[in-house]
Amino acid sequence: MRYQGIQLVAERLAHGLQTFTGHRTLWIGPKGSFLHAEPEDELEPLGYRYVATFHRPSTSELLESLLSVIPVEPTYRLEFSRDLELDSNLAPVG
Repeated sequence: MRYQGIQLVAERLAHGLQTFTGHRTLWIGPKGSFLHAEPEDELEPLGYRYVATFHRPSTSELLESLLSVIPVEPTYRLEFSRDLELDSNLAPVG
């Protein structure tokens, strides 16, 4: 799997959220940690970023939501033009 680390996080969150009967709101903290809380709890003033509110989500639902808020390194190669005008001390790479 391409995102094995975040897949594991999604699986653990899904498993943990199955024990709650009501909705839970998922937040990402200022240092990248995740936590879930009651939907009425506002954590933005504490530096947390809202991800989504769920009711017993599946792993795939959580993975999709997590990937929407976590920067993922691109898997494509950037194209460049050899016609760029570069300073004399710079050279194109590639």
